[in-house]
Amino acid sequence: MAVRQDEEIAMSPTVRADVVRNRAKILAVARECFEEQGLDASLDGIAKRAGVGAGTLYRHFPERDQLVAAVLEDEMIDLEREFTDLQNSQLDAEAKLTRWTEALHRWMTRYAGLPEPLRAALNSGVGCLSVRCQAAIDWTDQLVAEGRREGVVKDFVTGRELYRATLGLAWVAASTGIAAGDAAGPLHHLLGYGWRRDG
Repeated sequence: MAVRQDEEIAMSPTVRADVVRNRAKILAVARECFEEQGLDASLDGIAKRAGVGAGTLYRHFPERDQLVAAVLEDEMIDLEREFTDLQNSQLDAEAKLTRWTEALHRWMTRYAGLPEPLRAALNSGVGCLSVRCQAAIDWTDQLVAEGRREGVVKDFVTGRELYRATLGLAWVAASTGIAAGDAAGPLHHLLGYGWRRDG
């Protein structure tokens, strides 16, 4: 079980510093392992490389999805920055949505195997990874609403459905061996025909 907040408060400063340090080591190594091996990387292997016991890893992250969600925190910061930059840009709504779906695709394919847990989290609606999905959906919804106001997005399109469609594209791309960074290929052009009013 993860260390509870009241337990952390009761710890001595030295022990609390060790807990924080161990968590940081686990996350750094997990990121390396996910980059090298995808999300199927062994959790026991991550613990060993981080120099901690498996029990320490599981106390911090009882479920794999919790570790994945924590690793994605930095990527979420980058994604939010891209959203803010687009919002503040002088681009029209169509260009913003095009760039945003490309940014979403890059985020969704950051690690091999990531689209599947994102799909599961989206469907379940619970857990740390689901919170990450909902944040991305909320940002997408704002750009979709702007596009609808400018008359470039079809009426039935919502942020959630565009997120879901982009995730489906990411899953197909990953399953068929399309490079993670190749977000501007034919599949994205096809997606654009689906949400644009003049498609």
